[in-house]
Amino acid sequence: MELDWVISAMRKKVCIIGGGIVGTSIAYHLRNENVNCTLFEKGKLGSGTSSDSIGGFHMFFGEEWEHDFYSYGWRLYQSWAKDPTSNISFHRTGRLTIAETENEVPSEVLAPAEFTRGTGHENISILSPKETAEFLLGLDISSITKSIYTGTAGYFDPIELIHEFADKAQDCGVKIMTDMEVKEIVVEKDSIQGVVTEDGEFDFDVVINAAGPWAIKVGAMAGVELPLVHTKGQVLVLKPKEEIDRPIPMALFTPKGGYLRDEIGGKIIVGKQVYDLDNKLEAGFFDPDRSPSSAEPYFKEFVAREMSSKLPFLSDGEILDEWVGYRTVTPDFVPIIDYSPINGFILSVGYSGRGIILAPMGGRMTARMVTEKPIRRYRGKFQLDRF
Repeated sequence: MELDWVISAMRKKVCIIGGGIVGTSIAYHLRNENVNCTLFEKGKLGSGTSSDSIGGFHMFFGEEWEHDFYSYGWRLYQSWAKDPTSNISFHRTGRLTIAETENEVPSEVLAPAEFTRGTGHENISILSPKETAEFLLGLDISSITKSIYTGTAGYFDPIELIHEFADKAQDCGVKIMTDMEVKEIVVEKDSIQGVVTEDGEFDFDVVINAAGPWAIKVGAMAGVELPLVHTKGQVLVLKPKEEIDRPIPMALFTPKGGYLRDEIGGKIIVGKQVYDLDNKLEAGFFDPDRSPSSAEPYFKEFVAREMSSKLPFLSDGEILDEWVGYRTVTPDFVPIIDYSPINGFILSVGYSGRGIILAPMGGRMTARMVTEKPIRRYRGKFQLDRF
């Protein structure tokens, strides 16, 4: 019986739907397994939400599973950044998590700072408003209470990471087919049979849904309803009129979710995390094939009113670029990495705006599910039936 299983595993044909950071990470982590793996991407690699990410990475967290996920990704990405044969670059900026009211201090500052330090990460400082203002020119300190500064944080280029995953996977025999949309998932008797593309039907034993904002649609193709919604990740790239005399770290203001980081050329990227999933302007079911080409007026008003009141250098900035990407979010902002009710249909979805950070370990966990050697630790944390 054991020999039969080994033969079956060697012949297993695996399809990954989605060529973003999650899909390519899964392909990378399957590259040395005894499977025949093909990744389908309807456009170019990273052309969906991954390309809209600002690429931030930090070692600041409040739970043990986050520590394991963040640490694995950090080690992997940094090993690539140090490899002279790799094209990965890391821009170290530091990161501020800024509490705007006293209500956020225990949960957003003190507790995660204590937890992160307890895991051995010492480059973390709890700052007063005055100390925070030393990092952000002209910051209105009356609008904040405390902040956390993590000195090792910075950002990667998401497209570089995606191509590194993809190139390493292809070098080991994984097939990556771009400009190839999966039109249908073939299911018979509650089991995966294959997929249909514009080039015809392909037989597969396993299909992995790693389709980012298209994950809801892909789930429906297999008859699986997913507890996901979209949120709008809107971004402005601003050029302040006057040159800023110091580096700008990544900064996140809670609870309203405004964030910023610097960009090469004296530019500032400004965006917003969406936490209120009942806000119909910013959360719901949107068509990722028809995302807006420019930020919406209410978001620009948020930047002008909320962000510029805290940071005056934003108020007269020229808009050089803008975009909107759709994040795919679960009710608890934790991914679903799990088997589905359809035999052979695996889910790796709902990374909730943390795909760059979580994709390395998420890809590893998903690959282990394919090879029927799942990582047992935290399994319940990511299961579909928790909702």
